Amino acid sequence: MKFDRFLETNSTDTTDTNVLQLPGFTMRPPIASDLDRLAQIWADPEVTRFLPSRGTPISRENTRKTLASFMESWEQRGYGVWIIVPETSSEPIGYCGLRYLAELEEVELLYCLAKAYWG
Repeated sequence: MKFDRFLETNSTDTTDTNVLQLPGFTMRPPIASDLDRLAQIWADPEVTRFLPSRGTPISRENTRKTLASFMESWEQRGYGVWIIVPETSSEPIGYCGLRYLAELEEVELLYCLAKAYWG
């Protein structure tokens, strides 16, 4: 797969200018080790009902491909989706950011939070 090389990197360098330190949490570019947590979040039909899959859990394979594309965006465009990590844990709770849609030549705003973190 063309994205496999992105899933081999696991840098969590917080001196990276793409890392945002905010009160209560950090937003950082995705890394390969986010796969398990993202797959867990997207396995919840309550969460995915607000995503394009409309309530159908997203498979681990599709999660892997999407994560790799999130990582590729940072490398190719210098922007993308940030993984949201609370300061009380090292486990991601979701993501937000921008994704370029080549077929439309537009940028899309994405966000998703694990159900436990809904307001």
